[in-house]
Amino acid sequence: MFPFSSIVIILCCFFSLANAFTSIRSDITVNPLETCDISKTADEYTDLGTDYSNRGLYFLAIDSFTCAIRIEPTRMKLYLDRSTMRLVVGQYERAISDAKHVTDAEPDNDSSHFLLSLIYFDQEKYSDALAETKIILEKNNEQPFPYFLRGKIYVELNDKTQALEALNEYVRLQKYSVSLAEGYAEIAFAYEHFGDMIAAIPYFKKATELVPEIGTVYLSQAQKYRAASNLKKALRSLDRAIRLTPSLVSAYSERAGVYIDLKILSRALEDCDKVIQLQPQKPDGYTCQGVVDIKLGKTTQAIEDFNHAIALDKHFISAYRGRAITALNTGDYSSALLDIEFAIKSEQLNGTNYQIRAQIHTASANVTEAIADYETYLSLHGGADANPSIIEEIQRLKEKIANL
Repeated sequence: MFPFSSIVIILCCFFSLANAFTSIRSDITVNPLETCDISKTADEYTDLGTDYSNRGLYFLAIDSFTCAIRIEPTRMKLYLDRSTMRLVVGQYERAISDAKHVTDAEPDNDSSHFLLSLIYFDQEKYSDALAETKIILEKNNEQPFPYFLRGKIYVELNDKTQALEALNEYVRLQKYSVSLAEGYAEIAFAYEHFGDMIAAIPYFKKATELVPEIGTVYLSQAQKYRAASNLKKALRSLDRAIRLTPSLVSAYSERAGVYIDLKILSRALEDCDKVIQLQPQKPDGYTCQGVVDIKLGKTTQAIEDFNHAIALDKHFISAYRGRAITALNTGDYSSALLDIEFAIKSEQLNGTNYQIRAQIHTASANVTEAIADYETYLSLHGGADANPSIIEEIQRLKEKIANL
């Protein structure tokens, strides 16, 4: 059986997105999963999927686990791996299908019930999530995580008594310092939710004294929610991360990204400024400012920001990507192409790079090249089902060729 404690570790590892594309292996230059290679073993595809997932390449990880399943369809752990990845990217119904496949084949496999409880929680299907945690606890009432999730659910349901009872039971059972600190933090946030700040304060203190960097746990949660396009929950987790660990620079960068996604640019700029204040000799804050300046139409300032970032770190690919977008917006297609091709050379499996180059080719009337780049983007980023707007753009470009 695949222990669901292992899934907790896997999920924590999967959620570090801020620099997910900075360590691409040089031996992987194209998407190898356009078709499954039957000469490979399921273990090889599993290792490849794990490698992709550890670098934030979740759709490629899903493809890898899918190939492994095609080779060994009776190995249930593969469905759990793929379900975990589908949960990360917000493909909830497909994640449920994989987890239920395991439940049907192995009714005593707690890992599938664990995953289902997480999926239902993210979908805000709290009754279903509670039912899954109950199944786990009926088999072993000394498992800490079900109590943790039940506590969070009861907070959402505004049931103070059951929320605090479950969270305190989680703390009682927990053996690891980080998890214990998270338990204290959740109790504090629960008291705060129910309007009792006096009771919350000592638990905040316990959490931060036990693990001063406990905010990183909430940063990881936020990155998971952002990957699944759940911006509301991402923002709440980031607010908590910063509150618990005010010096956590990456949390400000991540929150700026969420504010940009939400089009709350003034708040995004505040967070970019905070990143610069905390780390003035690193490129992250200036790149962050440049992205906001693009959104504000401040082209000259954006270019200055990206140039400053590159001067601090000539290998900071996000700055080249931002400068390419700025050049594209000003009609400087040759400069845009130069920057994005540098990004592609450094990060060959980052689908966003190909999407930007496709836009440059489209603007330059290089339609065939644009279609090829959009198709590469699809192969790296979930395929047609996950990207209907890209499919529409490819179809439009193909019609343009046909009408020439």
